[in-house]
Amino acid sequence: MNSNYMYCKHCGAENKDKAKFCRKCGMSLGEKQEHAGEIPPSALVSGAKYRYGKVVIIFVAIFIIAAIFVVKREYDKYQDRKYEKFVVQADTYIKDKEYDKAVNACKAALKIKSTDADIYIKLGESYNGMQDTENALENYYKALEKGAVSKDVYDGLVKIYYKEMMWNELLEVCDSAIGSLDSGQEHYKNIKKFYESYERERALQEIFNNQRGKASGCKYDGSRVQAFGLCFAEMIDFEGSGEEKLVLAYTADTYDIDYLPGSIDDYVLEVWDYAEGKAQKVFEGQPCYGPSNEREVVLLNTDNQWYLKAADTDTGKEDVYYGFKDGEFMQSDTQNIAGGDVRTYVLQGYYAGVDRSEAELAYNTVNNLEQKVSHVIDSYWYGLKNTIVDEKDETASIENGSYSYESADLNMYVCAYINEEGNAEISLKYNWVDGTYSRGQNLIFQYNKEKRVYEGKNVSDAKNGAFSIEQNDEKINIALTTELAKKTLMAELIRETKYDKRY
Repeated sequence: MNSNYMYCKHCGAENKDKAKFCRKCGMSLGEKQEHAGEIPPSALVSGAKYRYGKVVIIFVAIFIIAAIFVVKREYDKYQDRKYEKFVVQADTYIKDKEYDKAVNACKAALKIKSTDADIYIKLGESYNGMQDTENALENYYKALEKGAVSKDVYDGLVKIYYKEMMWNELLEVCDSAIGSLDSGQEHYKNIKKFYESYERERALQEIFNNQRGKASGCKYDGSRVQAFGLCFAEMIDFEGSGEEKLVLAYTADTYDIDYLPGSIDDYVLEVWDYAEGKAQKVFEGQPCYGPSNEREVVLLNTDNQWYLKAADTDTGKEDVYYGFKDGEFMQSDTQNIAGGDVRTYVLQGYYAGVDRSEAELAYNTVNNLEQKVSHVIDSYWYGLKNTIVDEKDETASIENGSYSYESADLNMYVCAYINEEGNAEISLKYNWVDGTYSRGQNLIFQYNKEKRVYEGKNVSDAKNGAFSIEQNDEKINIALTTELAKKTLMAELIRETKYDKRY
């Protein structure tokens, strides 16, 4: 045995003979310690106790850690259950339109889990329901910050900006949705299309109304016609691009139908387009002279392109055609556009006996276009609203959308939509040639769910007349009789646009 070592009497650890403190437990070794080979029984017992105590401490520590883990796991489960309970409550309150309670439920959920973007979406919806736009916007944008690239967020923002008529913000949200969503972009493209088309038509309508507001009329004595004021108006898609331009003819001076001169010679011919958010005049000239020296507006269609015939203001020559090329309205080579479909509208001259398939009374186009432009604007506005709000009446027999029918004698336009009260309605605009002049009327019909028919709404002519409408795939058939139109007007209208997200 090595006598240069001794054992600690406290823990039994082996130490060098001259050590003053135990290398194991740190206790003083004192002056007298047993050397190696002379291990006292007390030292052996103390060492065993130390090792046993160490094992016990380790086991206790493991038990405590395990207990803490179990307690935390159960607490997390409890918190998750509480969180889900608040989420379910919020959904229920939102469904029942108890938005103040929904807000409280969402806030309680956020105290448990503040990273869930869905809660901010529900908060946004709840505040929106309470008409609290500021808080609604704040929470929708928080949801985006939390990573919620969700249609629910974009829909919520679009609805708020639509309600507040904040159009720039609405379009920005649509652009963001189109660029961020993996699917459903078409919905936001439709919203943009409806709004931009609405703004375009409204700007062109304002130009039309400015001229329409001046004294206008048409004198016809059975053979000779004279139109004054705004005496021609038409929307023409010159390029086949789907975007129509406004063509107007009017007199520069103001006239009284009872004091017309022998000849009116101050007709102005204009073409208006829409660019950079406003209506812009792209052409101004004079209507041309016809074979019998009458003044007329002539439109020519060939190879799916429309051209306008006008007097050449530089040379004074006739038969000069203008059309769009590369986005600009310019003079065209008549040799390349000979033939095709020619439409002639008489402003002044001898109209009696003229075949109406070859010439029409220019003034009738004003009444016709007034109805048409109003219908187009309505169709885009209702399309915008119903696409955003996604309202529909499954009981209504006519699908939401716009429909039209146009002929030489009758034009009829329909918008089927959901009104502000959530009821299905139909806006019907029509005009027909009654003898010589075009006459028109605007009617509103509301769907009666009990009777399952459309009935006149606050319009005496509609109530006193007869109206029937039937859907046939993409078309609707209408038979209409009113006090204004003594005979029954019948038309098959073709769908132009679809409104809600069912389509």
